[in-house]
Amino acid sequence: MMRSEYCTVLGHEIHYTTWGERRDDDDGWVVVCCHGLLRTCRDFDVIGEKLSAAGYFVICPDMIGRGLSQWSDRPQEDYLVPRYAAIVAGLLDTLNVRRVKWIGTSMGGIIGYFAAADPQGRDSITHLVLNDIGPTVNQEALTRIQSYGTVPTRELTFVALEERMKKNYAAFGITDPQQMRALVEHSLRRLPDGAWSTHYDIRVMQALMVGNGSGVPDVDTWAVFAQSTCPVLVLRGECSDLLSPETVAKMESVRPRTTSVVIPNVGHAPALMDNDQIRIVMQFLSHHAHSP
Repeated sequence: MMRSEYCTVLGHEIHYTTWGERRDDDDGWVVVCCHGLLRTCRDFDVIGEKLSAAGYFVICPDMIGRGLSQWSDRPQEDYLVPRYAAIVAGLLDTLNVRRVKWIGTSMGGIIGYFAAADPQGRDSITHLVLNDIGPTVNQEALTRIQSYGTVPTRELTFVALEERMKKNYAAFGITDPQQMRALVEHSLRRLPDGAWSTHYDIRVMQALMVGNGSGVPDVDTWAVFAQSTCPVLVLRGECSDLLSPETVAKMESVRPRTTSVVIPNVGHAPALMDNDQIRIVMQFLSHHAHSP
């Protein structure tokens, strides 16, 4: 069963959903799912339900500036990957969660490998799934995302905006019309005049072109990636324009315990709603015992 929750972390109200029930000893049975740049926690409804049915307790935060979480009045300080990682760490502290398995799509994966590089994260993150993201991101894809993400969106009807959103997210590879409808519904909000708009602060885009999507100038994202010690699974959409095969190959060569799987007929990024994709993730999470 899904629960919708709120808490204050680092001075901001954060919304998150949970799936499943916590165990008395939940070590190894907590999963954090962290969404992409312009997305929300509801992207993980399908996999969250499947993971909870397998016994996991799943935590899916809306990152600050998205979904039902608070927007920042200091965007240049808050809309950066290290700040996002600190917010997730604060949320886990509030929930008294010590160790987690992390699934991160796009930006959520960058947050994950930054969090896993932190000395505390090396002990707390036991598995890391990077969904179509790596230390190098193709600038053409960032330009594509920027082309629609930086423009205030407004349509009078849901259906009109849904058609635009479906084009933007066609690469996700979602074939179930109801899953696509749910993804779009959770991405939108009403404006004061009753029109529809997207459910994120467009200022989150300002960090996109800096530091390989991290918002940190001059950061060596490859060095950050290499500092973590847990097993890593890289998922790459076969048609992805953001994560190249060359980047995936380098990830496997520069860092031990990194493996990859190509998701066929999908671009950026696999939606993790397909049973085969979910099976790949669950098999990875159930193996590779953590060794500090």
